[in-house]
This record gives sequence, C-alpha cells and structure tokens, in this order.
Amino acid sequence: MFHPGAQREKLVINNVGVYLWKPTVEFTAEEFSTLTSANFESASHLCQFSHPLDLKARGAGSVVFISSMAAVISINIGGSFYSAAKGALNQLTKTLACEWAKDNLRTNCVAPAFIRTPLTKAAFEEEKMSEICNLKNSFGTDWRA
Repeated sequence: MFHPGAQREKLVINNVGVYLWKPTVEFTAEEFSTLTSANFESASHLCQFSHPLDLKARGAGSVVFISSMAAVISINIGGSFYSAAKGALNQLTKTLACEWAKDNLRTNCVAPAFIRTPLTKAAFEEEKMSEICNLKNSFGTDWRA
C-alpha cells in the first residue's frame, strides 16, 4: 500500500529484442552490430544513465532485464549472436546485483520462450524449433498452441 509522503521505489524494465533468422556465417558486420546494440548495449546504457540520476537517488530500486530462453539453451535455428547478446544480459544482471546491492538496488532477469509477435512469426512456423526445444507450457500443451 502506498502511503503519502513515502518514497516510491523506482523500476526500470529493459525489454528489447531484435532477431535475424540466418546462419551465423551469413551475418554481416552491420547485422552483428544491430543485434548486439539492440539486445545488449541499449540495456547497458539505460542502466548506466538510470543509476545515478534516478535509481540511486531514490534510495531503492529494481532493474528487470528481459532476456530469452535462447540465452540458456541452444535453439539452433540461426540465432547465435542473439543468444550471445541475451546471455550477456544474464551476466550483466548478476554482476549489477553484486555491484549495486550497496545502493539498495535489485536486478532480476526474466528469460521467456518466444512470444507471439510479428517478429517471431517465422519461429512459430518452423517445425525444427519445436523439435529442438520440445517446450511445453505449464498446462502441458504444445508451446506453439
């Protein structure tokens, strides 16, 4: 419950994802840069700017990174650089948790499977994806359903 005059905790959510569906050896330097900039650098810089200006100043706060299951398991459909960038987010979460604990700041990371969006349409049509991940949701139904 919010009490008048109480200091509110600040929440920063880093939620961005750019994915290119192609084999690793076919990526250009520009595509690699786009993936790492969007999936890792943007979240890193947001944290750098938010820490002194807002999070630490309030005396308490939370940072939530949205990673991906691809950072934890190999999805093997041409996403090595995406997986690496999201894996970097996972490690950044752990490192900042230790570094910023003294400032009463928490960091957490959520690593969902693919979520139906126009960006993930190809994944949901890829039968190989289902075979590789063999994912089930909490009700035991096919993840593509």
